[in-house]
Amino acid sequence: MLARYSPEHAEETRRSILSTCTAQIRRAGLSSVRVSALMKSAGLTHGGFYRHFASRDALLMEAATSAMSQGARWLQQALLRKGASLENLAAVYLSEAHRDDPAVGCALPSIGPEVARLPGDARRAFTAALNEELMLIRMQLPLSHPNPDQAAWGVLSAMVGGLILARLVPDEATSRQVLAAARRAAVNAAN
Repeated sequence: MLARYSPEHAEETRRSILSTCTAQIRRAGLSSVRVSALMKSAGLTHGGFYRHFASRDALLMEAATSAMSQGARWLQQALLRKGASLENLAAVYLSEAHRDDPAVGCALPSIGPEVARLPGDARRAFTAALNEELMLIRMQLPLSHPNPDQAAWGVLSAMVGGLILARLVPDEATSRQVLAAARRAAVNAAN
């Protein structure tokens, strides 16, 4: 006879799978996720996966959304430590530490291009989480800003693009130049 697990155990197992997947996609992207390897790294069997998620795509959608929400919380915490300002937001986002550790911070530079290839429902869920970061940027703008939505998109675009390029460039000195230029561009995008 099979042992029945409590609903709490099932929920904890589901959170463990999601957490393991979220960490993996931040490091290696959505395409890196293989259900059998993921379940093994979570200490579970492959067969148990479908008790928790309808499909691999359903897990990826939830993990991508979770990764974006974690990124927004990371930025909020950084601003609490450094002080709320657009300059501090750009400095944290476009730092060497964020560049060097894709598993921490904003997931957009790591998984954004892959999310664009997912079905519309997944992109809509991801966009909802993306709006958390946009709201955080808007909060750093002056209340009298004439077009805060456009400015927030400009700031985010400069930061994400700058971080992607800084990660791409193998030369450390050039990478630091990219980060510095992107910080200036992000702040200027708010004007």
